[in-house]
Amino acid sequence: MPASPYYPLRFYPVYQTRVWGGRRLAATLGRTLPDGPIGDSWEVSAHPKGISVVANGSLAGQTLLSLTAADPSGIMGSALTARYGDRFPLLVKYIDAHDTLSVQVHPDDLYAVARGEEGGKTEMWHVLHAEPGAEVIAGLCAGVTHSAFEEALAQGRVAELLRRVSVRTGDSVLIPAGCVHALLPGLFHAGSAAEQRYHLSSL
Repeated sequence: MPASPYYPLRFYPVYQTRVWGGRRLAATLGRTLPDGPIGDSWEVSAHPKGISVVANGSLAGQTLLSLTAADPSGIMGSALTARYGDRFPLLVKYIDAHDTLSVQVHPDDLYAVARGEEGGKTEMWHVLHAEPGAEVIAGLCAGVTHSAFEEALAQGRVAELLRRVSVRTGDSVLIPAGCVHALLPGLFHAGSAAEQRYHLSSL
């Protein structure tokens, strides 16, 4: 087989200001940050609101989007190209949750495509640092029914039905499409999302 022309690529980070962000990325990653509360550092992204640019080697200055468009199977492999075409389906990032994020639910592929979107979204979080007592929201409490959720929604009590999970440094949390989720304060983690181009998240 011929050697791949793609050496290990490094990308410039794309920083995202968030009201819930902090400054932990500077100390933890040894980086100089722009001013303000930085919630995300997008490390590998083809999202139109933060496209990765190659930082090293002969391809320096080119974007991940342009590389994938020119040679999708070379960048992603034949299996992913068969499924996604030239659309790079992942977003990899660091997240500094200095405050509470919004509660969210992302659609699966069938729901999203039926409504004109490119695809659904599943997330994976890996906790790099957790303050004592740190938690995430992952799903609903056991036994919550559709009618009980509607009643709580009407009464402003939805927070009571959300499943809070204690996390520690080194834990990983899978958030499949359709799962209610949120990051809570005191967490610094690396995350990835599948099929992220169409939908911004806590990611």
